Amino acid sequence: MDDGYAHITSAQVSCGADEAFAYLASLERMAEWNLNMSEIEVVDDALAKGVVTQIGTTVWVQVQADATTRTIHFFVGGSRDQLVPRIMVRVLSGECLGTTSEQCVVSMMAWRLETMDDERWRRLIAAHEYEILQIKTLLEMT
Repeated sequence: MDDGYAHITSAQVSCGADEAFAYLASLERMAEWNLNMSEIEVVDDALAKGVVTQIGTTVWVQVQADATTRTIHFFVGGSRDQLVPRIMVRVLSGECLGTTSEQCVVSMMAWRLETMDDERWRRLIAAHEYEILQIKTLLEMT
């Protein structure tokens, strides 16, 4: 769903919620599923630096993960001093949705910056729609 301010996409995944959460909270694994970043370098446990694939600019990402709610906030910005919480991933156990603990739903939500033109916003949405399928595939392969 896209309302012009935020976009959310989800996939049901055949793996446990804890496994999905651990995978998605890992900056070391982010290069496997993130289409918007290349040349990802992990600076410390919760901070990485990379390049925005479509436009070639430097981007910083800090991860704040809450294992209790299985929520991951990705703080994104052009420098370490300008990080804002623009991307969120939530993993919900299948048991909460009437299935089994061997399944979960992974949802990714992005908020639009005021400076993003329509084309850049559409590219981000398209990337996230593909990334959620990539995440599903990767989690179900492990």
